[in-house]
Amino acid sequence: MKTSAKWLFLVVALWMKSAIADNHGMASTAEPGVFPSFEEVGIATDEFEIKFSNIHIIYKMAVFPSDKHFCENAFLFVFIPTRPSSFEIREAIRSSWVGDRPIGVAVKFVVGLPKNAEVFDAMLEEQNVFGDLIMYDIEDTYENLILKVHAAFNWQQAYCAKAEYILKTDDDTIVDLHRLLYWIERDIAHYKLNQPAIICGGIWKKSIPLRNKKHKWYVPYDVFPGRHFPDYANGPTYLLSNQAVSAILAHAPIVDAFTLEDALYTGVVSDVAGVHRRDIWKYFRFGDKIGAQEKCDKNDRVPHITAVYGHYSVVEYAEKYQSLKNVRCSN
Repeated sequence: MKTSAKWLFLVVALWMKSAIADNHGMASTAEPGVFPSFEEVGIATDEFEIKFSNIHIIYKMAVFPSDKHFCENAFLFVFIPTRPSSFEIREAIRSSWVGDRPIGVAVKFVVGLPKNAEVFDAMLEEQNVFGDLIMYDIEDTYENLILKVHAAFNWQQAYCAKAEYILKTDDDTIVDLHRLLYWIERDIAHYKLNQPAIICGGIWKKSIPLRNKKHKWYVPYDVFPGRHFPDYANGPTYLLSNQAVSAILAHAPIVDAFTLEDALYTGVVSDVAGVHRRDIWKYFRFGDKIGAQEKCDKNDRVPHITAVYGHYSVVEYAEKYQSLKNVRCSN
Protein backbone atom coordinates (compact mmCIF):
# COMPACT_ATOMS: atom_id res chain seq x y z
CA MET A 1 0.00 0.00 0.00
CA LYS A 2 1.36 3.42 -0.93
CA THR A 3 2.66 5.56 1.90
CA SER A 4 0.41 8.48 0.88
CA ALA A 5 -2.68 6.30 1.28
CA LYS A 6 -1.56 5.23 4.73
CA TRP A 7 -1.00 8.82 5.80
CA LEU A 8 -4.43 9.74 4.48
CA PHE A 9 -5.95 6.99 6.59
CA LEU A 10 -4.09 8.19 9.69
CA VAL A 11 -5.41 11.72 9.19
CA VAL A 12 -8.95 10.34 8.84
CA ALA A 13 -8.52 8.13 11.92
CA LEU A 14 -7.25 11.00 14.06
CA TRP A 15 -10.14 13.18 12.92
CA MET A 16 -12.53 10.37 13.74
CA LYS A 17 -11.09 10.07 17.23
CA SER A 18 -11.62 13.78 17.80
CA ALA A 19 -15.14 13.75 16.39
CA ILE A 20 -16.16 10.77 18.49
CA ALA A 21 -14.79 12.40 21.63
CA ASP A 22 -16.67 15.62 20.84
CA ASN A 23 -19.89 13.64 20.57
CA HIS A 24 -19.22 11.65 23.77
CA GLY A 25 -18.94 8.43 21.80
CA MET A 26 -22.22 8.99 19.91
CA ALA A 27 -22.42 9.34 16.14
CA SER A 28 -23.88 12.67 15.09
CA THR A 29 -25.60 11.31 11.99
CA ALA A 30 -27.16 8.07 13.23
CA GLU A 31 -28.38 6.23 16.27
CA PRO A 32 -25.65 4.22 18.02
CA GLY A 33 -25.26 0.86 16.35
CA VAL A 34 -27.56 1.76 13.44
CA PHE A 35 -25.66 1.63 10.17
CA PRO A 36 -25.79 -0.29 6.89
CA SER A 37 -25.14 -4.00 6.73
CA PHE A 38 -22.06 -5.26 4.91
CA GLU A 39 -24.21 -6.13 1.91
CA GLU A 40 -25.77 -2.66 1.82
CA VAL A 41 -22.35 -1.08 1.36
CA GLY A 42 -21.37 -3.58 -1.33
CA ILE A 43 -19.32 -6.01 0.77
CA ALA A 44 -19.78 -9.72 0.18
CA THR A 45 -20.35 -11.97 3.20
CA ASP A 46 -20.16 -15.59 4.25
CA GLU A 47 -22.42 -17.07 6.91
CA PHE A 48 -20.84 -18.75 9.93
CA GLU A 49 -22.00 -20.36 13.14
CA ILE A 50 -20.93 -20.10 16.76
CA LYS A 51 -22.20 -23.05 18.73
CA PHE A 52 -21.80 -24.09 22.35
CA SER A 53 -24.24 -26.15 24.37
CA ASN A 54 -25.68 -22.90 25.80
CA ILE A 55 -25.11 -20.55 22.82
CA HIS A 56 -26.08 -20.74 19.17
CA ILE A 57 -25.44 -17.75 16.91
CA ILE A 58 -25.61 -17.46 13.14
CA TYR A 59 -23.62 -14.46 11.93
CA LYS A 60 -21.99 -13.01 8.84
CA MET A 61 -18.35 -12.34 8.13
CA ALA A 62 -17.26 -9.70 5.62
CA VAL A 63 -15.43 -11.25 2.67
CA PHE A 64 -12.99 -9.04 0.80
CA PRO A 65 -11.38 -9.84 -2.57
CA SER A 66 -7.94 -9.98 -0.97
CA ASP A 67 -9.01 -12.69 1.50
CA LYS A 68 -8.75 -15.39 -1.15
CA HIS A 69 -4.99 -14.90 -1.47
CA PHE A 70 -4.20 -13.33 1.91
CA CYS A 71 -2.72 -16.50 3.37
CA GLU A 72 -0.91 -17.83 0.32
CA ASN A 73 2.24 -19.58 1.53
CA ALA A 74 1.47 -18.66 5.15
CA PHE A 75 3.11 -21.00 7.66
CA LEU A 76 1.92 -18.93 10.63
CA PHE A 77 -1.35 -17.02 10.89
CA VAL A 78 -1.54 -14.33 13.57
CA PHE A 79 -4.82 -12.81 14.72
CA ILE A 80 -5.09 -9.83 17.02
CA PRO A 81 -8.44 -9.11 18.73
CA THR A 82 -8.84 -5.34 18.94
CA ARG A 83 -11.53 -2.75 19.66
CA PRO A 84 -13.13 -1.18 16.58
CA SER A 85 -12.07 2.34 17.63
CA SER A 86 -8.42 1.40 18.27
CA PHE A 87 -7.18 2.85 14.98
CA GLU A 88 -3.97 4.31 16.39
CA ILE A 89 -3.07 1.11 18.23
CA ARG A 90 -3.49 -0.98 15.09
CA GLU A 91 -1.28 1.43 13.17
CA ALA A 92 1.34 1.36 15.94
CA ILE A 93 1.36 -2.45 15.71
CA ARG A 94 1.62 -2.37 11.91
CA SER A 95 4.49 0.09 12.16
CA SER A 96 6.43 -1.96 14.69
CA TRP A 97 6.48 -5.73 15.16
CA VAL A 98 3.90 -6.66 12.51
CA GLY A 99 5.64 -4.47 9.95
CA ASP A 100 8.83 -6.44 10.59
CA ARG A 101 7.22 -9.84 10.07
CA PRO A 102 9.14 -12.48 8.10
CA ILE A 103 7.98 -14.19 4.94
CA GLY A 104 5.40 -16.88 5.65
CA VAL A 105 3.53 -14.93 8.34
CA ALA A 106 0.05 -13.48 7.74
CA VAL A 107 -1.56 -11.10 10.24
CA LYS A 108 -5.17 -9.97 10.72
CA PHE A 109 -6.88 -7.71 13.26
CA VAL A 110 -10.28 -8.94 14.46
CA VAL A 111 -13.07 -6.40 14.97
CA GLY A 112 -16.78 -6.80 15.63
CA LEU A 113 -19.47 -4.18 15.15
CA PRO A 114 -18.94 -0.86 16.94
CA LYS A 115 -21.71 1.09 18.66
CA ASN A 116 -20.89 4.12 16.56
CA ALA A 117 -21.70 4.58 12.87
CA GLU A 118 -18.72 6.88 12.31
CA VAL A 119 -16.36 4.22 13.64
CA PHE A 120 -17.92 1.68 11.28
CA ASP A 121 -17.29 3.98 8.31
CA ALA A 122 -13.70 4.56 9.42
CA MET A 123 -13.16 0.80 9.77
CA LEU A 124 -14.27 0.32 6.16
CA GLU A 125 -11.79 2.98 5.06
CA GLU A 126 -9.08 1.30 7.13
CA GLN A 127 -9.80 -2.02 5.44
CA ASN A 128 -9.62 -0.35 2.03
CA VAL A 129 -6.16 0.98 2.88
CA PHE A 130 -4.59 -1.95 4.71
CA GLY A 131 -6.72 -5.01 3.89
CA ASP A 132 -5.94 -6.65 7.24
CA LEU A 133 -9.24 -6.65 9.14
CA ILE A 134 -11.51 -9.57 9.97
CA MET A 135 -14.96 -7.99 10.31
CA TYR A 136 -18.09 -9.78 11.51
CA ASP A 137 -21.58 -8.58 12.43
CA ILE A 138 -21.68 -9.22 16.20
CA GLU A 139 -21.42 -6.32 18.64
CA ASP A 140 -17.87 -5.81 19.87
CA THR A 141 -17.85 -5.94 23.69
CA TYR A 142 -15.62 -7.53 26.31
CA GLU A 143 -18.42 -9.96 27.14
CA ASN A 144 -18.38 -11.03 23.49
CA LEU A 145 -14.63 -11.72 23.41
CA ILE A 146 -15.28 -15.46 23.25
CA LEU A 147 -17.36 -14.82 20.12
CA LYS A 148 -14.58 -12.72 18.60
CA VAL A 149 -12.01 -15.47 19.10
CA HIS A 150 -14.44 -18.06 17.72
CA ALA A 151 -14.95 -15.85 14.65
CA ALA A 152 -11.18 -15.65 14.18
CA PHE A 153 -10.91 -19.44 14.40
CA ASN A 154 -13.70 -19.76 11.81
CA TRP A 155 -11.96 -17.27 9.50
CA GLN A 156 -8.68 -19.14 9.77
CA GLN A 157 -10.26 -22.49 8.98
CA ALA A 158 -12.13 -21.00 6.01
CA TYR A 159 -9.49 -18.72 4.45
CA CYS A 160 -6.15 -19.70 5.98
CA ALA A 161 -6.59 -23.44 6.38
CA LYS A 162 -3.09 -24.35 5.20
CA ALA A 163 -1.30 -22.42 7.94
CA GLU A 164 0.38 -24.91 10.27
CA TYR A 165 0.29 -22.65 13.31
CA ILE A 166 -2.05 -19.95 14.60
CA LEU A 167 -0.99 -17.28 17.08
CA LYS A 168 -3.62 -15.49 19.13
CA THR A 169 -2.16 -12.35 20.65
CA ASP A 170 -3.75 -9.29 22.22
CA ASP A 171 -3.21 -5.75 20.98
CA ASP A 172 -1.18 -4.87 24.07
CA THR A 173 1.33 -7.59 23.25
CA ILE A 174 4.59 -7.29 21.33
CA VAL A 175 5.99 -10.33 19.54
CA ASP A 176 9.29 -10.98 17.79
CA LEU A 177 7.92 -13.06 14.93
CA HIS A 178 11.37 -13.98 13.60
CA ARG A 179 12.22 -15.40 17.00
CA LEU A 180 8.90 -17.21 17.21
CA LEU A 181 9.54 -19.00 13.92
CA TYR A 182 12.96 -20.02 15.22
CA TRP A 183 11.48 -21.54 18.37
CA ILE A 184 8.72 -23.27 16.43
CA GLU A 185 11.33 -24.95 14.24
CA ARG A 186 13.82 -25.73 17.00
CA ASP A 187 11.45 -26.71 19.79
CA ILE A 188 7.69 -26.66 19.33
CA ALA A 189 7.59 -28.59 16.04
CA HIS A 190 9.23 -31.59 17.72
CA TYR A 191 6.39 -31.81 20.24
CA LYS A 192 3.82 -31.39 17.49
CA LEU A 193 5.10 -34.55 15.78
CA ASN A 194 3.74 -36.61 18.68
CA GLN A 195 0.87 -34.29 19.61
CA PRO A 196 -0.53 -32.79 16.37
CA ALA A 197 -3.31 -30.96 18.22
CA ILE A 198 -1.25 -28.78 20.55
CA ILE A 199 -1.49 -25.40 22.29
CA CYS A 200 1.65 -23.70 23.56
CA GLY A 201 1.71 -20.81 26.00
CA GLY A 202 2.24 -19.87 29.59
CA ILE A 203 0.18 -22.60 31.25
CA TRP A 204 -1.91 -21.89 34.34
CA LYS A 205 -2.45 -24.94 36.54
CA LYS A 206 -5.22 -25.54 39.08
CA SER A 207 -6.66 -22.07 38.52
CA ILE A 208 -9.81 -21.50 40.59
CA PRO A 209 -12.93 -20.09 38.85
CA LEU A 210 -14.18 -16.76 40.21
CA ARG A 211 -17.71 -17.03 41.57
CA ASN A 212 -18.28 -13.32 42.32
CA LYS A 213 -21.11 -12.21 40.05
CA LYS A 214 -19.75 -8.65 39.91
CA HIS A 215 -16.38 -9.70 38.51
CA LYS A 216 -15.82 -9.60 34.75
CA TRP A 217 -14.32 -13.09 34.95
CA TYR A 218 -17.31 -14.54 36.81
CA VAL A 219 -18.00 -18.18 35.98
CA PRO A 220 -21.38 -19.56 37.13
CA TYR A 221 -21.48 -22.99 38.77
CA ASP A 222 -24.08 -24.19 36.29
CA VAL A 223 -21.77 -23.65 33.29
CA PHE A 224 -18.59 -24.90 34.97
CA PRO A 225 -19.06 -26.66 38.32
CA GLY A 226 -15.46 -27.80 38.69
CA ARG A 227 -13.25 -26.69 41.56
CA HIS A 228 -10.33 -25.99 39.22
CA PHE A 229 -10.07 -25.22 35.54
CA PRO A 230 -8.16 -27.68 33.40
CA ASP A 231 -4.66 -26.44 32.56
CA TYR A 232 -4.99 -23.50 30.17
CA ALA A 233 -2.79 -21.01 28.32
CA ASN A 234 -2.34 -17.42 29.45
CA GLY A 235 -4.67 -15.32 27.31
CA PRO A 236 -2.48 -12.48 25.99
CA THR A 237 -0.46 -14.81 23.74
CA TYR A 238 -0.83 -18.47 22.85
CA LEU A 239 0.11 -20.61 19.87
CA LEU A 240 -2.13 -23.30 18.41
CA SER A 241 -1.56 -25.91 15.75
CA ASN A 242 -4.07 -26.00 12.91
CA GLN A 243 -5.27 -29.35 14.24
CA ALA A 244 -5.92 -27.79 17.65
CA VAL A 245 -8.13 -25.06 16.18
CA SER A 246 -10.09 -27.64 14.21
CA ALA A 247 -10.56 -29.81 17.30
CA ILE A 248 -11.67 -26.84 19.42
CA LEU A 249 -14.33 -25.83 16.90
CA ALA A 250 -15.53 -29.42 16.58
CA HIS A 251 -15.94 -29.92 20.33
CA ALA A 252 -17.19 -26.48 21.41
CA PRO A 253 -20.86 -27.46 20.82
CA ILE A 254 -20.75 -29.93 23.72
CA VAL A 255 -19.31 -27.39 26.19
CA ASP A 256 -21.10 -24.61 28.09
CA ALA A 257 -19.57 -21.23 27.22
CA PHE A 258 -18.47 -18.59 29.72
CA THR A 259 -16.73 -15.24 29.28
CA LEU A 260 -13.17 -16.20 30.27
CA GLU A 261 -11.80 -16.77 26.78
CA ASP A 262 -8.46 -18.40 27.54
CA ALA A 263 -9.81 -20.81 30.16
CA LEU A 264 -12.71 -21.69 27.87
CA TYR A 265 -10.87 -22.44 24.62
CA THR A 266 -7.42 -23.55 25.77
CA GLY A 267 -8.68 -25.20 28.96
CA VAL A 268 -12.20 -26.61 29.09
CA VAL A 269 -12.83 -27.14 25.36
CA SER A 270 -9.27 -28.33 24.73
CA ASP A 271 -9.60 -30.84 27.56
CA VAL A 272 -12.74 -32.31 25.98
CA ALA A 273 -11.13 -32.22 22.51
CA GLY A 274 -7.95 -33.99 23.61
CA VAL A 275 -5.75 -31.01 22.73
CA HIS A 276 -2.34 -31.16 24.39
CA ARG A 277 -1.12 -28.10 26.32
CA ARG A 278 2.61 -27.30 26.53
CA ASP A 279 4.12 -24.75 28.88
CA ILE A 280 6.39 -22.17 27.22
CA TRP A 281 6.51 -19.37 29.80
CA LYS A 282 10.18 -18.91 28.88
CA TYR A 283 9.10 -17.69 25.42
CA PHE A 284 5.85 -15.89 26.23
CA ARG A 285 6.66 -13.62 29.14
CA PHE A 286 4.20 -12.78 31.92
CA GLY A 287 4.19 -8.97 31.86
CA ASP A 288 6.51 -6.69 29.91
CA LYS A 289 9.79 -6.71 31.81
CA ILE A 290 12.78 -7.26 29.53
CA GLY A 291 16.10 -7.69 31.25
CA ALA A 292 19.33 -6.13 30.04
CA GLN A 293 20.39 -9.72 29.46
CA GLU A 294 18.19 -12.78 28.93
CA LYS A 295 18.73 -16.52 28.61
CA CYS A 296 19.42 -17.72 25.10
CA ASP A 297 19.77 -20.85 23.03
CA LYS A 298 23.32 -22.00 23.69
CA ASN A 299 24.05 -22.90 20.08
CA ASP A 300 22.59 -20.07 18.00
CA ARG A 301 22.46 -17.44 20.75
CA VAL A 302 18.77 -16.73 20.15
CA PRO A 303 17.00 -15.28 23.21
CA HIS A 304 14.17 -17.27 24.75
CA ILE A 305 12.00 -14.21 25.36
CA THR A 306 9.71 -13.87 22.34
CA ALA A 307 6.54 -12.07 23.49
CA VAL A 308 5.77 -9.52 26.21
CA TYR A 309 2.60 -7.69 27.11
CA GLY A 310 1.60 -4.53 28.95
CA HIS A 311 -0.51 -1.40 28.55
CA TYR A 312 1.47 0.60 26.01
CA SER A 313 0.97 4.10 24.69
CA VAL A 314 1.04 4.39 20.91
CA VAL A 315 4.65 5.61 20.86
CA GLU A 316 5.87 2.77 23.09
CA TYR A 317 5.20 -0.07 20.63
CA ALA A 318 8.23 0.71 18.47
CA GLU A 319 10.46 1.34 21.49
CA LYS A 320 9.44 -1.88 23.23
CA TYR A 321 9.82 -3.90 20.06
CA GLN A 322 13.37 -2.61 19.59
CA SER A 323 14.15 -3.55 23.19
CA LEU A 324 12.81 -7.05 22.56
CA LYS A 325 14.76 -7.44 19.31
CA ASN A 326 18.02 -6.14 20.72
CA VAL A 327 18.11 -8.07 24.00
CA ARG A 328 21.50 -9.58 24.82
CA CYS A 329 22.28 -13.06 26.04
CA SER A 330 23.21 -13.75 29.65
CA ASN A 331 24.63 -17.22 29.03
